Amino acid sequence: MAALGKNVAVFTAGVVGTGKHGQGIPALVDCLRELAKENDVTVYSLLKANKEHVPSGIRMRELPFRTRFQRANLLLLSMMLVGDHLRNRYELIHAIAGFPFGTTGVSLGRLLGVPCLVVLHGGELADLADVRFGDLRNPA
Repeated sequence: MAALGKNVAVFTAGVVGTGKHGQGIPALVDCLRELAKENDVTVYSLLKANKEHVPSGIRMRELPFRTRFQRANLLLLSMMLVGDHLRNRYELIHAIAGFPFGTTGVSLGRLLGVPCLVVLHGGELADLADVRFGDLRNPA
């Protein structure tokens, strides 16, 4: 992977250090591990990470508490990212998943004047009617 030498904010639900065995999403964790070798990577996650499973070089930022309201949690996490950006400017926002993180990440990028990269998962691009799978499915 080419060196970016950038300060990167990753905006997601819980890709790193989450899940039954703390493995998160292994392929994405591997990508972030590689990115962190030559960049400062901070992951903003709605889900608490198991610190033992967070690769070195990746800084985790999580909400100190969660509300019952997903939108409020997303707003609080966004405010955390904006506050950190004001202290140490991000050069890239990397949003994992189209909604709500991609849409929020793009909005934050426009607000802060920072480019935003949105990664879409397979399910977000799928419409498999036979197995009733995919976010593009229109069950009519």
